[in-house]
Amino acid sequence: MSTRTAYEDPSHLDGAHDLPANVNDVTVTIRHPGYDDNCNILMLLPGLDDVDGAIDYDTALAACGIAADNNWEGFFTLDQAGRHRVVRPADGLLREKDCYFHVPGIYPIVPSFRDWQFPRSLPSPWKECTVSPAPAHRIPREVTLTEAVLARDISCRLTNHIEGTENAHLIPRTEKKWFDRNAMARFAQISCAGVDAINVPRNAIALRSDIHTLFDNKRFVIAPKQSP
Repeated sequence: MSTRTAYEDPSHLDGAHDLPANVNDVTVTIRHPGYDDNCNILMLLPGLDDVDGAIDYDTALAACGIAADNNWEGFFTLDQAGRHRVVRPADGLLREKDCYFHVPGIYPIVPSFRDWQFPRSLPSPWKECTVSPAPAHRIPREVTLTEAVLARDISCRLTNHIEGTENAHLIPRTEKKWFDRNAMARFAQISCAGVDAINVPRNAIALRSDIHTLFDNKRFVIAPKQSP
């Protein structure tokens, strides 16, 4: 089986800035305004997008929107009453270490991934996110998922390493019930009869083995960022 030419180096370099020595010193606390401050923490996010402690504004907003049952009309404020909004900075970084997430009206919280429903619409900047098409390459139909993913991606999609790569499920096989309940097969593009939709290349990417382990252990997520 022939392979494609490897992709070029990733264009989304991290800027080579140092990360904070103590993550606890730069944790961003986001609160639910419907409860007292002694019991209203909605989520704690590590401020690792800046050496002084900040998180990508849109990523934090989308994370809170997911927790609020896919509510994309939310905004951050400095006060519980919601009078003093946090304006999205030009560089797209949320630097407030303690703020509130508001949506119009009172909002419930989705307690777990298995209780969450896949949204009918996506938040910004996911709606504006475009993915460059892969080079034309016909992959034989009679191949395993691992062979198909490695032939398509060539290298780890995060590190660009070619050695030690393997296919990583985006929606894990342990969440098969969630996958079926949310009809995710509609995105699968199944080409062979009898193939489980959760085990198709559209639900997998090539990752280096150690990165795959971190991904499975929920140590990071993949999210688009708008350029400043």
